[in-house]
Amino acid sequence: MTISIKRISISLIALFGLIAASAAHAKDQANRSFKHLKFQERGNSGVAMAPLWAQPKKGIFTMFVRIKAGKTAPFHTQTHSYHGVVLKGNWVHYYGKDKKNAHVMKPGDHAFQAGKEVHTDGCAGPEDCVFLVTIMGPPDNIPYNGN
Repeated sequence: MTISIKRISISLIALFGLIAASAAHAKDQANRSFKHLKFQERGNSGVAMAPLWAQPKKGIFTMFVRIKAGKTAPFHTQTHSYHGVVLKGNWVHYYGKDKKNAHVMKPGDHAFQAGKEVHTDGCAGPEDCVFLVTIMGPPDNIPYNGN
C-alpha cells in the first residue's frame, strides 16, 4: 500500500491538533474501548455520534460519527468548520445543496467542511461507516430547508 506525503501530512496535522486539544483536559484522562463508547442516535437517520472530548462552549469538539450502510443524513450546515478522517467504510461527503458533488472516501481519507456551507454525509456500504470529526467551535446542526 502506498501512502502519499499529502495524506501523511494531513494525518499528522490532525493528530497534533487532537493532542493539543486533549492536553487541556489532561486531568480528565480516561481510557475507553471503542465498543464501550455511547453513541447517540440522531432520530431515525442512521446517524449516531459519540463525543470524545470537548470544550463545547469555548471551542474544539471531537467525536466519532457512525452512519449505517446505505443511509444518508439530511442536508444541513454547522456554524463552524470541521475536519473528518475516515476510520471504517465508504464515507460519502456531499458538498453543496444537492447530491451532484459527491466524494467517496475510504479509511485514511480526510475531508474538510467549511462552516455555514450546506452539505450532507452518507455511507455507501457494504459496511457501516465510522469517522472521527473535529469541529472548530461549539457543535451545532442546522437543518437546511431548501432556501
